[in-house]
Amino acid sequence: IDHRIDTSIMLCRHLLKSDKASLSVELGPGYAWEQKASGSDHFMTARLSQRFEYRFNKEVRLWQSFGWTPRVEDLSEGVFEAELGLENKLNSALSLRSFVRHRIDTSPAGGQGRSDTALMVGLGYGFGGSDEPDAAAADLGNAVPGNAVAPDDGWETTAAMGLTLNRGNSDKT
Repeated sequence: IDHRIDTSIMLCRHLLKSDKASLSVELGPGYAWEQKASGSDHFMTARLSQRFEYRFNKEVRLWQSFGWTPRVEDLSEGVFEAELGLENKLNSALSLRSFVRHRIDTSPAGGQGRSDTALMVGLGYGFGGSDEPDAAAADLGNAVPGNAVAPDDGWETTAAMGLTLNRGNSDKT
């Protein structure tokens, strides 16, 4: 795969949800665009995934996830992903993320392997607010329409960006 973009709409069911740990399963339809050595393609997908999180404290959490994204018209073609990561909050909004991702493509481009393992490091930005009420009230970045201040649990809504370069197997970029 030279590149692949996956989009999905997911329904989530929490099997376990506490202050320290959560376990959920997700299911939904999606669409994928990919470029391989054999050319470009786009197709409908389904996505089934599982996610576990454990919060050591308000600053550090561990997560594990597994996902399967097959083509709708041929369930034997798809991508399996497993991930294990650690996130550490640097301040009320910024966090450092490190994780290992293993990916298997059941129909790789000719001459390419079926799997890749990557170690990734990135920064995340949390939109959830601060643990300190006075700081959160003063921070306009935490404003939510209809509320004076956003919830103070910065783990629920995040944005992250990273770049991974792999060579030699199914996933190149």
